[in-house]
Amino acid sequence: MEWVVFTCGSSNGRAPRCAAWFLEHVREVAEDANMNIMVLEGGVKGWVKAGPQFTALMDGYDEAHWTDLFAQEGKEGEGGGEVKTGVGQGDVGK
Repeated sequence: MEWVVFTCGSSNGRAPRCAAWFLEHVREVAEDANMNIMVLEGGVKGWVKAGPQFTALMDGYDEAHWTDLFAQEGKEGEGGGEVKTGVGQGDVGK
């Protein structure tokens, strides 16, 4: 396996932690120095906000669900920041 990409809702907590744990295991236990461990910047929310060219790749994508979710976040003041999209560059351990 060459690449493993971790993601969660926004890739601000769970995905980076899991990627770091997995990277440690891959390097120290499995002794694989070549596998690339990445975190999807912006998480699945960033993926959806990036547009239809990305949501077309999602199984079970429901536009109404995401519209409602983002509207609710906007009301709570949590959805107002810049969303980074794409896959992070480089190894999470660097």
